[in-house]
Amino acid sequence: MRRIRKWVVSCAAAGLACAALIGSKGLAQSPEAPAPVAPERPKPSAPPAPAKPEDVTVGIYIDRIHELSLKENYFTADFYVWFRWRNGELAPYKTFSMVDARIESQTEPITKELPNGEHYAYVRVVARVTKFWDITEYPLDRHDLTIAIEEDASEDHLIRYVADTTNSGADPKIDIPGWTLHRTSSAAGIGEYRCNFGDVSLPTGNESRYGRFAVTMHFSRQGTLYFMKLFFGLWISAAIAFLAFFIRPQDVDPRFGLGVGAR
Repeated sequence: MRRIRKWVVSCAAAGLACAALIGSKGLAQSPEAPAPVAPERPKPSAPPAPAKPEDVTVGIYIDRIHELSLKENYFTADFYVWFRWRNGELAPYKTFSMVDARIESQTEPITKELPNGEHYAYVRVVARVTKFWDITEYPLDRHDLTIAIEEDASEDHLIRYVADTTNSGADPKIDIPGWTLHRTSSAAGIGEYRCNFGDVSLPTGNESRYGRFAVTMHFSRQGTLYFMKLFFGLWISAAIAFLAFFIRPQDVDPRFGLGVGAR
């Protein structure tokens, strides 16, 4: 009985030793787990380049001035406006508006393709333009009559006006009684509006910028002769009055003094 117990104990001990040996070899032979690799951070991409605006060449030729009213602060002009552009998806002759003016009539646009590949269109417009006259220098006052148009649909980062200064101007035969046309000038610019126009997706006071083109006529009043007639009597009276300073008191006759005083 004792022998059986010893044999069982020895077998159990041998089994434990074998299990321990096998476990140690397994651990020694098991490959090491690979170290975790940190994921690569994506490289920041360069911001996209801003799109270049489409250039639209604009010109105006003023044919005549129908009306001019200093009392009601306006003048009425008859003029041609034309556009040249390359992007066939645009129609700038449909999306322009007048600045400080009201279009009274407008012809149907005439469009065609130019040999250089540009699109071309022109319209004839009659517009009543608001003008506040400064007559502080009357009758020698000068006035600038400006006709300005503006892109109405796309801001300046989409459509940019380029001035056609070579062909823009005014008919030299424009005749306004009492006025002289000296020269004309033209320039392209930007119309700025600090308003979101009720679009709540934009911040309050959002600045909007639109292409603008203007032609200015420089007039002066034909008032030199009228000025001379108006003040001639005053100048003569002042000259006679100043003669008194060149006469000695002892040489003054009472009747002479009466005549100077009457002046």
